[in-house]
Amino acid sequence: MKSIFIFGDSVSKGIMWDQARSKYQLLRDSFVNLFSQRRDVTIKNYARLGCTVEKGKSIMEKHLDQLKQADFVVFEFGGNDCDYDWPAIAENPDLEHKPKTPIDTFIDCYTNMVVTVKEAGRHLFLLNLPPIDAQKYFAYISRGVNGDNILKWLGGRADYIYRWHEMYSLEVNKLAMALSVPLIDIRSHFLKRKDYSDLICADGIHPNQEGHRLITNAIDTAVDRFIATNAITL
Repeated sequence: MKSIFIFGDSVSKGIMWDQARSKYQLLRDSFVNLFSQRRDVTIKNYARLGCTVEKGKSIMEKHLDQLKQADFVVFEFGGNDCDYDWPAIAENPDLEHKPKTPIDTFIDCYTNMVVTVKEAGRHLFLLNLPPIDAQKYFAYISRGVNGDNILKWLGGRADYIYRWHEMYSLEVNKLAMALSVPLIDIRSHFLKRKDYSDLICADGIHPNQEGHRLITNAIDTAVDRFIATNAITL
């Protein structure tokens, strides 16, 4: 049985926002679990809620010995890296605020992780980011704080959050191309849907159960293409 190691954030962990209970919960039918059932593979999921690429690198380094046991490795980062301290922005919108991981640091750290796995001789896939719903996300981050100040900092347009988030996803695309790593383009599978917002939780950023099914289908398609091209089995 093939073994897959996954390093990523709450999307790979299978966490979704429960609007009724106003809390996060672990989704039983996450894309990781669904893919495992479809392919009959063993998956070690090292994804963590709130994980940035720097935290992911630290987790990966703790498991370098075990990494040799993996047939495939999957990375999924960026959603937390591009995020901001929104309460701080709401408090002081006229100050300069930086994302959790500046874009140059994101690229350098992610590159280092990819090179490490490639040098270990493991097959590697990168997932880009599912799109966010900017209006939902703005409403979510504005809870209990001064939303007008956040909007002021955003230049008066909540959709700036989407464009900023997309920039990090594009960097993942470019990284995959530059380092010759297969990209699983889950973002395009969402954007092809006119109703893709219906596949995103009320927090605007986490895919819901239907969103995870879509991600599973996207991975299935990409993996089948990779297997056919490289004449390997999974």
